[in-house]
Amino acid sequence: MSYATKMQLRMLVPCLAPLAFTLLIAWAVSVLEGLPEMLGGHPVESMLPDNILLAGLSLTSLLTIVQAIRVWRWSKGEGDLCYVCGCLLGFEKLGKRGVYRPCLGCDTSHPVG
Repeated sequence: MSYATKMQLRMLVPCLAPLAFTLLIAWAVSVLEGLPEMLGGHPVESMLPDNILLAGLSLTSLLTIVQAIRVWRWSKGEGDLCYVCGCLLGFEKLGKRGVYRPCLGCDTSHPVG
C-alpha cells in the first residue's frame, strides 16, 4: 500500500463515521417507534428515522466534499505537504516537544513554527 493510498484512506474514514452513527440512531428510533404496536397499542408513524438518516447523509456528503477538495489541491501540489513522502499534513496536535502536524501518509511529525 502506497503512502498516497494510506493518506486517502485516513481522510475517508472520518467522513464515514457520521453515517455509521446516524444509521445506528435511526435503527434505534425505528425500533422504539414500533414498540407500542408490539405491545398492542396503536402504531406510531413518523418520519424521524428518515430525517435522522438524511441528516447523516448530508453531513457525510459535506465532509467528503471537503476532503475531496483537499485531495484535489494536493494533486495540484498545493497545501502543506510532507517533505518525506509528499502527502498532506493533518491537523495540529500538541505533543511533548510542542505543536506538530502529522503526515497522513508516512506518520512523520512536522513541527509547526
